[in-house]
Amino acid sequence: MSKGKWGKALALGGLLALGIWLLWQMGLALLTVKSVLPENALIPGQWAGAFLAAFTGGRFTVRRSGLGPLPAAMAVAAVFAGMAALLGFLIFGELSLGGRSLGLLAAVGLGGLAAGLLPRGGKRRKKAPARKGRR
Repeated sequence: MSKGKWGKALALGGLLALGIWLLWQMGLALLTVKSVLPENALIPGQWAGAFLAAFTGGRFTVRRSGLGPLPAAMAVAAVFAGMAALLGFLIFGELSLGGRSLGLLAAVGLGGLAAGLLPRGGKRRKKAPARKGRR
């Protein structure tokens, strides 16, 4: 995307992160119902899912937006946190900032930070060999 299309990249990155997080939540619920995962492992599992979702959405946005890596990744983490809060408010009718939700916010922030601080990677171009030119 060009430098002027950063808003679309942020929205897509936030939606990608939200989708990954929701799939992670469904997987955790399935593993808990089937007694594969104990109930006391749910909270760390949710934090890991929030970190992974923010990291993936941040890496997606870093590659597609014209913003710098750290601002793009942190912005998509904020968009993802806002979407998750809005979804929670629509489902439960209230928002709470207890210890568990602050842990989720910290995991989202750390995921965005990790996505912004990692190098971009990508394709490396080899230098063309020097030509012997005419004089």
